[in-house]
Amino acid sequence: MNQQHHSLFAIVADVGGTHIRFGTLVQRGANLQFIKAYNCSDFAQLDDAIQHYLTFAAQQLPGSHQPQLVCLAVPGDTQSDPVQLVNAPWCAHIERLSTLLDCKVVAINDFSAQAHAIPAFVHSDLQWLRPSARERAGLNRIILGPGTGLGVAALLPDGQVVESEGGHISFAPQNQEQEQLLQVLRQFHPRVSAERLLSGPGLTTLYRCMALIDGQEEQLLPPEKIVEQGLAGDLRCLATIDMFIQIFGSVAGDLALTMAARGGVYLSGGLLAGMGDLFNDACFLEHFDNKGRYREYCHEMAVARVMAPQPGLLGAARYVELEVEF
Repeated sequence: MNQQHHSLFAIVADVGGTHIRFGTLVQRGANLQFIKAYNCSDFAQLDDAIQHYLTFAAQQLPGSHQPQLVCLAVPGDTQSDPVQLVNAPWCAHIERLSTLLDCKVVAINDFSAQAHAIPAFVHSDLQWLRPSARERAGLNRIILGPGTGLGVAALLPDGQVVESEGGHISFAPQNQEQEQLLQVLRQFHPRVSAERLLSGPGLTTLYRCMALIDGQEEQLLPPEKIVEQGLAGDLRCLATIDMFIQIFGSVAGDLALTMAARGGVYLSGGLLAGMGDLFNDACFLEHFDNKGRYREYCHEMAVARVMAPQPGLLGAARYVELEVEF
């Protein structure tokens, strides 16, 4: 294998429901270079987006370059080919892509990639919600976060990543207001998963349902508008975001209990980054800890918001370095 400094060693991609992000590894151990993000809606197929980025990446390096590997971090079950991407407009045909690109192509779940990134996080990549609690070595860790969907994965002490579809667990109301919310949601969805609420589209759904409960005019407001108007002080938007945080805290606590995540809980996802200071740490932690006899157990867990700009790409690159043979 060509290990020259300017050889195009690997392309990694983090495929979301709204955006696709790319980076290039020019050699083993190198930092990601030529990071770019595109709107998924700009491309008819995943193949087109990859080809577009390959053209861009090759232009950044002298000479002619062919990738030896493409690693795709995708939302969905990666055990079959093709991979049907959940909440994304495409289908990933791994073998077809490998033939088209004349290189090895591998797929990993998008939040499994983020779990691989956990050991690579530095101090500035994390914002701890409990000042006195920090991650603990030798124990399970979990990462989860809302974006176009709700991603979840776990990291075991031996470095093994446990892929999960935990975002699709059932929504379990914790108070009377949430019971009302569930009744309204069942008018639209026979089964209500956590992801129906804890995602960008879920924030819109929450806003719509809370208006119906209050007897107000039904309105579909995009998640970015809910956050924007919440920052401006709109009471309905603020109430929607508060409910979102309550439910997110409760679901995160359930998932942390499920995986005994005493090593640390990491909150990621583009939606949280957009909320900024509207994300109420105390509200989240109260509902995270509210586990009856296991309140103290959860209270001892370190919880951090992931501030790293590209955790999916970072994790995909680390996965390539540690796990992929070619």
